[in-house]
Amino acid sequence: MLSIIVLSVVSVLMLMLSAFNQRKLVLPLAALGMIATIALSIGDIDNGDAYFNNMLFIDNLSAILSICIGLVMIGVFAVATKYYHDNVPHLSDLFALLVFSTIGGLLLMNYSNLTMLFVALEILSIPLYVLAGSHRDDLRGNESALKYFIMGAFASAIMLFGIALVYGATASFDLISIHSWLVTDNSTMFQLGAVLIVFGFLFKIAVAPFHFWAPDVYQGAPSIITMYMSTVVKIAAVAGLWRFMSLAGYGDINSNVPLLPYLICTVIVLTLVFATISALKQTNFKRLMAYSSISNGGLLLLPFLVLNNPAALCIYLLAYAIANVLLFTIYIAIKQATNDAEIEAFKGMMKCQPVLGMGLFIGMLSLSGVPPLAGFFGKLYLLLGVANAAWWGMAIVAIVASLIGLYYYVRVALAALQPATTQLHCPAVYKWVVVVCSFLLIVLGFFSGLIADCF
Repeated sequence: MLSIIVLSVVSVLMLMLSAFNQRKLVLPLAALGMIATIALSIGDIDNGDAYFNNMLFIDNLSAILSICIGLVMIGVFAVATKYYHDNVPHLSDLFALLVFSTIGGLLLMNYSNLTMLFVALEILSIPLYVLAGSHRDDLRGNESALKYFIMGAFASAIMLFGIALVYGATASFDLISIHSWLVTDNSTMFQLGAVLIVFGFLFKIAVAPFHFWAPDVYQGAPSIITMYMSTVVKIAAVAGLWRFMSLAGYGDINSNVPLLPYLICTVIVLTLVFATISALKQTNFKRLMAYSSISNGGLLLLPFLVLNNPAALCIYLLAYAIANVLLFTIYIAIKQATNDAEIEAFKGMMKCQPVLGMGLFIGMLSLSGVPPLAGFFGKLYLLLGVANAAWWGMAIVAIVASLIGLYYYVRVALAALQPATTQLHCPAVYKWVVVVCSFLLIVLGFFSGLIADCF
């Protein structure tokens, strides 16, 4: 809880720095805020507690994922030091909005009341609508921001309607009270409300058929914002959905809303099939990563079929987020050096910039699930969870999709081995981010069991 308070104070101070013409202090202050978030979240492990009359509740999953978000944001701010070159108007406003959105993400992982759920979702989303179109002279960026805003507002309205229906059925916003009500009662109103709330989460996670905004928004938004959306937003939305289904009582939802498990099953199959096929023909790196994000969203829904394996969800989210920070950092370096957003721009990277080339291989292989990297162990935990629960069909679909995905991931990595077409200059801070993320992907693969022990 203290981490959310600290970040709130930091974000307000960041807004005030521009008024005093102290923009150079913005990024250091933001980084200190994220370091404090990590330290305070470490203290929350095995020390969960409720706050604000049980509207917020911290558990081990939210604490560990808060640490992950803090690490991701440090990477985002490190890359931002060169991405914006300190010459963008209203720079402090942009980063304050990022911190405000992060606060929404932390709230979304810790809510235990449906009113707090909606507040957290809006705090997370509204700054992103602005940030997606923050390059005001970029027509593609303006188009993506408008599309994101319209579809996001529509998804929020659907979730709000679902919350209203759940309240009408249970006379409570508190998830624990809803759980107690479900044990003895049931109604069509509750069933419909629960499904609509899940729909709202599925939009934020960007899975089929709620994914159509993702490729255009990922491509049109500034790359640093795309990095943020593909990591922090994904982590917060998945954790928020897990909290809704687990605290409200999945066993009771499973029996009282029999449609829900089969709905999630259908969404997983549609997502993996559509995203995998669509990614095969992509030549633009950001669109490829958008379909990768959609596909990974489908994999992240696998634990929701049994809802008894938070360790698998946590490990895979960590591996996915670190790999995305790594790959987007490399893309930003290439884009700034060549002004080319296509996969072909990665040619010759292994010779010109071996640090970036090796990082590209590690990131892509981790996403594709190659051992001994963290992505492999994340997928292994996910597949073992659904297989042990006798969801064999879903495990087979996920394995086939991962094998096909290996092609488009490796296709990007192999481009780095081709003859160089130009010399690449890479700022030192980008290399440090790449080295640290590569190291974390390797270490997390060997020590994933330590994270699993927290559950």
